[in-house]
Amino acid sequence: QGGAGDQSITAQKSSKIPFNKKMRISKGETTALDDEDSGVATAEPTTSGDNNNNNGASAKGVEDSINNGDIIARKKPKRKQLFCYAVVMSPPEPTLDLVVKSMQKCDGYMLFSNFSDPQNNILDLIKNNMKVPVGGEWRSALNTPHFWAVWQYMAKTPTIAEYEWFVKIDMDTLLLPGNLKALLENQGEDYQQVVMWGDPIPGPCEVFSQGALKAFGARHKDECDGESHDMRKEWPQEDMYIYKCLQTLGSRNVEPRGPWRFDGHLTSNEKTLKQLKAGNELVCYAESGAPDERCIRREDAKNWVAFHPLKNPKHMETMSRWITHSPLPTV
Repeated sequence: QGGAGDQSITAQKSSKIPFNKKMRISKGETTALDDEDSGVATAEPTTSGDNNNNNGASAKGVEDSINNGDIIARKKPKRKQLFCYAVVMSPPEPTLDLVVKSMQKCDGYMLFSNFSDPQNNILDLIKNNMKVPVGGEWRSALNTPHFWAVWQYMAKTPTIAEYEWFVKIDMDTLLLPGNLKALLENQGEDYQQVVMWGDPIPGPCEVFSQGALKAFGARHKDECDGESHDMRKEWPQEDMYIYKCLQTLGSRNVEPRGPWRFDGHLTSNEKTLKQLKAGNELVCYAESGAPDERCIRREDAKNWVAFHPLKNPKHMETMSRWITHSPLPTV
């Protein structure tokens, strides 16, 4: 019997079952085919589902089974609510394994760089050196060209563009996809509209809608990157570029009323790390140059979406275990 929401198709052996693109039935076997031809031969995003090692197998969205040639059960296609992505340095950041592990809890994910690594779902898309200059007030990476290529690819790839929401994270950001999906659901925004989170959008965790990605794909060359006004030159930092471009394309800036992400050097000293490892409910730390300590209460932060910066994989794992009440490392 199928579970809630499953659809069942019952056929007698003598019945004529019409051939269609999604299912081919021959003597004693069933073959599931792709829902649609994406027209992209390079790669498909990995989708969550069967996570046995969860590397590389792309879910088809339709899973067929047959019992003695008589009963064919078709599961309801999984909702494609959240697509997660990141840009990876070459060689990759030391947090790669943990970032991929967290992304496996998204409905689909992909990482982009100038090399290919199918095991970690990294696509060789960026045809330049991954190391870029830094600049601006915050001495941030001048990486708009890298992400511009990523957004173009995503907008042109049907198997990616059909997701409802997109989140880009930096490789030093701990993402809790389940929390983000719940927050998106509670917010109730229409993903078909041009929507982005934040004013301005926060670089470590950039959230925008399907409508925003489609608007970028259809109109960015005319309205963001024209010869007379090329935002790529005006805004060489990717977070400012996509913020300004989506604004130009008519985006609404929305954000949850309460705190939903964390920016702070929580793991910058051994004192704070010991508090996290001990499972303290209240953890306090000092920011460089700040006169007073800042504190974070686990109960308040348990539903937050992202924590940044965590450049050390041990620190990222410690933070993840603290937030989720998992057994904490002892070393």
